[in-house]
Amino acid sequence: VQSQMAQVAGALAIARALRRTLELPSLWCSCDRTFMVAWNCSYWPSSLKRPFRCPLDHAFNLPNWEARKLPYRESGFLDHERVAEAVRQSQ
Repeated sequence: VQSQMAQVAGALAIARALRRTLELPSLWCSCDRTFMVAWNCSYWPSSLKRPFRCPLDHAFNLPNWEARKLPYRESGFLDHERVAEAVRQSQ
């Protein structure tokens, strides 16, 4: 995840410089994360296969991003059915 985080940081800097909103890529994790300690990076009983697509808050402090008003959208945002066609075309 560390290399993915560095790539996202670079992409976010470019998006800010261009005054654009970054649609984040899917993140792939090899360890599950929660408030409990995980044994061998997963929780029993779990059928989680690794690597897996993990939520953004596994890698990033999203409340901090929101407070700093960083311009981002979650992975797949432009594919969502509720996104207006004008927004999709503006990419």
